[in-house]
Amino acid sequence: MNKTVVGCVVIIAAAAVSCFFIYSQNTRYIMLSAGDGQVYKTDQRTGQSVLLLGTIEQEVKPAFLTKQKSLEESAIWLAKNGYTLGLYPTDNESGIRNAIKKIIGPLNIIGWQAQQVDEQTFVVTYSYEKGEEVRSWAFEVKPKERLVRNIIGDSALENMYGFESKPDANDR
Repeated sequence: MNKTVVGCVVIIAAAAVSCFFIYSQNTRYIMLSAGDGQVYKTDQRTGQSVLLLGTIEQEVKPAFLTKQKSLEESAIWLAKNGYTLGLYPTDNESGIRNAIKKIIGPLNIIGWQAQQVDEQTFVVTYSYEKGEEVRSWAFEVKPKERLVRNIIGDSALENMYGFESKPDANDR
């Protein structure tokens, strides 16, 4: 009789563990609506989330793991990806690279630099040395407003920031 009771208790305990495992597997994922038509599936065990786009699942990285860009990095990014040189559909960075490819002779590339002028304004330049002369493309960037303006060619901005236009625009 004791063997029968022990056997029944073991069977009931095994059934309870199995039921709990099945229950926990079924509630592992939860669906959350962001309120703007986006639906996220979150794994409660790992905390990993994916954005559901129809049948496609796009992984979402936690906000605390993504590096926040500094205002200086944002200003440089905006200047690179802007369309202020009048070369649409080519962005500023591609336009500058195409112009530099046409320059004959040795060059020393300085690259992208940003200097903060005030709380909300940066002067971003892409510069290179040709001989003894430093040449550059200059942009006024306000990262918080996502505003980019070309300094060269705008006499008011040139005077404000101390830049001078070169007569030969192809050979900056």
